[in-house]
Amino acid sequence: MNELPFQEYLYSVLGSELGASWPAEALKAQAVAARTYALKQGMKYGIAHISDTTTDQAYKGVSVEFPTALEAVKATEGEVLTYGGSLIDPLYYSNAGGKTAESTEVWGNAVPYLKSASSPDEGAQNGKKTWYKIVTPSGRMGYIRSDYAQATGEKNPAGLPYYEGNTTGTNVRGAPYVDDTANPSLFTVDIGDRFVVIGEAVESNAYAWIRGPFDSAKLKEKLGSQVSGSITSLEVTSRGASGRATAVSVNGQPVKAAYPDSLRGLLGGLPSTRFEIEETGRYTIQGAEGTVRTRTPGSSPVYIAGGTAAPRKSDAEAPLFVMNGAGQVRAATDDAQFIFKGTGFGHGLGMSQWGAKGYAEQGLDYRAILRTYYTGAEITRP
Repeated sequence: MNELPFQEYLYSVLGSELGASWPAEALKAQAVAARTYALKQGMKYGIAHISDTTTDQAYKGVSVEFPTALEAVKATEGEVLTYGGSLIDPLYYSNAGGKTAESTEVWGNAVPYLKSASSPDEGAQNGKKTWYKIVTPSGRMGYIRSDYAQATGEKNPAGLPYYEGNTTGTNVRGAPYVDDTANPSLFTVDIGDRFVVIGEAVESNAYAWIRGPFDSAKLKEKLGSQVSGSITSLEVTSRGASGRATAVSVNGQPVKAAYPDSLRGLLGGLPSTRFEIEETGRYTIQGAEGTVRTRTPGSSPVYIAGGTAAPRKSDAEAPLFVMNGAGQVRAATDDAQFIFKGTGFGHGLGMSQWGAKGYAEQGLDYRAILRTYYTGAEITRP
C-alpha cells in the first residue's frame, strides 16, 4: 500500500492518465474528475481508499508526475462535481469516437448527468500512418503500412493500382496496426513483390479502428455455449442514442450480455461498442433482367464468368473480390468472416479524455468542458 497526501495522489493520477503536452484546461478537467472519483469511493477496499489500476484510476507514482499536472491540481484545489448536492460518479475514458454514450447504452440504467453529447476526439489519429489493404497474385490479403510499399504506375484491368514492396520481410496483418499477439503477421512481402491495393485506412487508434477478420471458430471461442454450430450471420439489432450497439444477434438469435457494454468482451475485446460489422461471406448480386440474389455462407456456389476464360466456381482457395458502383472493392469470402470497424476507446460514459483535449484546443475552459460531459452537474468546493 502507498499512503500519501490526497493532493499528491492526484499529481500522479494526472501524470498516469494524460500527457505533459496536453492543454492546461484539459488537465484541469481531469483533475476535478479524478478528485471527485476518488472521494466518491470512500474507503472502498477496507484497508485502502482506491486501487492503482484502471479498475479505479491509474496511479504510477512520482515517476510520471510533470509540472503542468501539479499546476492543474493546485489550480482546481478542492473542486468537485456534484448533482443534487451529492458527489457524482464522474466516469471517464480515453475516446468517445465522436459522441459520448447515454448511460442506458452502457450499463442499462439511467443516470441523469450522463447524457449523449458530441465530442471532438479526432486528435487521437493525428500523425498516424496510412495502411494499404493489399491482395497478392495468389489471392492473399491484408494490411501493409504505406511507407513499406511503392506505386509502380501500373493498374490491373479493373483499374486498381499495382504496388510493390520496398523492404525485405515486411509483415502483412489482418488489421492496420501492430500487435503480434492480437493481430499477428499473416505473411510477409519482400522488395519487388507486386500486389494490388484495394483500399486504405488510417492506422487503428483510440478514435478509429478495425478489428478482424474473425471467422466462425474465433468468435465461438468468445461466445462459448451461446452458439451451437457454425456462425453464419452476426448483426447489430439495436443501437442507443450515440449509435453504440446495445444488442447483437448471432444466426438470428440474441446474444446474451449482462449489460450492453459487455458486448465488447463477448465479441473479442473490441475497443468500444460504436461499431459496424462487415460480413465478407454475405453479398448481393444483380443479374440479368433485374434479378437479385443475396449470397450467404453455406448457400449454393457462385460462378464467375470472365471475358475469355471459362466460368469458375468461387471457393475458399480462389477468393472473390467485388466492386460497388463507387469503385470500392472488398473481399467476398466463401465462408463466414466478420470485420468490425468502429470509433472510440472505452465505455463512452462521461468525459472523453481526447475530447477534453479537443475542446481545450478549441478554447473552452475546464468548467465548460466538464459541464459538456456531465449534464447538469455543478462544480463546487465542499
